[in-house]
Amino acid sequence: MNFNGNIYIPIRFPVDREMLYPLWDAVELDLHYEYQYRREVEQLNALSVGIGGGKGYSARALLQKPNLIPQYCRGDVLKHLKTVFCHEVFFNNLRPFYDGLEMPSGKFKDAICKGFGNYAGFLYEFKENALRMQGSGFVWALADSRSGEVLIDTTTGYEIPNARYHILFCLDMWEHAWILRHRTSVSTYIDGFYHILNIGKISDEYEDWYEKRNKRQAKESFKKTAF
Repeated sequence: MNFNGNIYIPIRFPVDREMLYPLWDAVELDLHYEYQYRREVEQLNALSVGIGGGKGYSARALLQKPNLIPQYCRGDVLKHLKTVFCHEVFFNNLRPFYDGLEMPSGKFKDAICKGFGNYAGFLYEFKENALRMQGSGFVWALADSRSGEVLIDTTTGYEIPNARYHILFCLDMWEHAWILRHRTSVSTYIDGFYHILNIGKISDEYEDWYEKRNKRQAKESFKKTAF
């Protein structure tokens, strides 16, 4: 989310909605974006005008430091923040659908090969984690802040991963994301997601995060050894 004064502003959808067909059509995306996501932002604003927005706190910062939120509305604000945050991570890593798969590059590719053998192995494990989920939630691709290792995890509902992990992208496994078009074929939905995943953007962001992580660790190591 962005801020305008004390009001949270929804993100713009990153691509033309017609360009995500056949995974979704524009009507399905309107339901997902307008009803599921924008409605949550509106409800968040109704609860928390002046909380966070005026001071520039991001959703992630408030989720990591809930004491910044007044206690009288903390539970409801956190519920809406989590819903908004999960949807934004999901939406922000989409690109137009095309038949081929975009491949990872640079240090992100290296991390995937180290952990999963190759990109195909990573996608297989990601799908297996999605298919094993019980109930609604999200599948996450994460990077360990200590080692840089790429990991896969799942959360139920709108819970988010532990703060020690850097979030790369996620897949929405709530029924509203796939059941209208794909009915009972959740496997088809997962396979289609790989064709709209902006791996080029994710590779660049991982590279940037990895370099900053190395610099931070080098400074911490210097402080520990300096006299």
